[in-house]
Amino acid sequence: MGLRPLAQGSRYGRGIIAGPFSPRSHATILYMTTVPLAEARAQLSRLVDEAIRTHQRVEVTKNGRRAAVILSADDYDELMETIDILGDAQTMADIREADADIASGNVSTLDDVLADMKLRGRLPS
Repeated sequence: MGLRPLAQGSRYGRGIIAGPFSPRSHATILYMTTVPLAEARAQLSRLVDEAIRTHQRVEVTKNGRRAAVILSADDYDELMETIDILGDAQTMADIREADADIASGNVSTLDDVLADMKLRGRLPS
């Protein structure tokens, strides 16, 4: 998964595009709010609720420097899964092979798969 800046903005609106960048993929536009630690402490419950509801990430600064990021547990899990996939050479090779199969038209229709499963006794006839 790549992250690249979408736009520089005020402390309430720096956006990034996240996702694998290929012609067939989609990108999710994320916005990251930057708040000082004192404000994050005072608004923690609201910031966590907002991260869960909107998937917004909140960058927390301490003494004017980036110190932490608040994001929903689901978003964290997705990032960790993406890192695991990208770090697994065999999985990445399988994905590239599947992409090549799709590009070359080496695919099976649902009807083909169902017929094959019935033939092998994995589905009732």
